[in-house]
Amino acid sequence: MFREDVKRLMLSNPHWDEREVKPARFAFDIFTKYNPHGSILDVGCSRGRDAHFFSSKGLSVTGVDTNQEALYDAKKAYRDIEFIFGNVEELPFQDLTFDFIYCTNVIMWTDDFESICYEGAIGCFTGPHFN
Repeated sequence: MFREDVKRLMLSNPHWDEREVKPARFAFDIFTKYNPHGSILDVGCSRGRDAHFFSSKGLSVTGVDTNQEALYDAKKAYRDIEFIFGNVEELPFQDLTFDFIYCTNVIMWTDDFESICYEGAIGCFTGPHFN
């Protein structure tokens, strides 16, 4: 019950749209040491701000989220990025599809962390208090 209450509260005040792209910059610096032009899955992409940051740096980006309204806004704002509706625990991708997995403010909502770990991908996972 507590988890669902916190989730409802977070979704009613989407703080992730207001924060800087600091976590994305951090992840980008790590990812590009391994592959400066790789593909990235942005899990919990919301309105696409971080996906756009990665795309502007030359990465091939796919964003996924469960918030239909946010995805609509992302698709409208960033037409060159693929955004899809999907649950983090049931993503429709095979191993070796992406070079990198970027996931911020999502892993605390899943009971199956391994569902967002793909063979062959480097991951960067953060929670709500990234500094």
